[in-house]
Amino acid sequence: MSPIASSSIDSLTRLFAAHKARSLRLRTQPLSERKRLLKDFEKYFAAQRTRIQQAVFADFGKPATEVDMSEVYPVLAELRHTLANIDEWAAPE
Repeated sequence: MSPIASSSIDSLTRLFAAHKARSLRLRTQPLSERKRLLKDFEKYFAAQRTRIQQAVFADFGKPATEVDMSEVYPVLAELRHTLANIDEWAAPE
């Protein structure tokens, strides 16, 4: 394996480990904090809509409307669905 490939794998392994550790820490956060993070991400993602459209067009030639329908709106819909249901999902059984 080349040094670059090995370095890339090591970097991805560290990144995945950090992401997993963060995920485990978030489970102990109050629900209000997790909801705030989701709302913040929703706002950030929506604000990046034009940049997402431009990037997908540059990479794949996909028109902005199609990017909205296949990339942007599904993510926003999932975030909103999660925010609408998280209280019920997090309630003790």
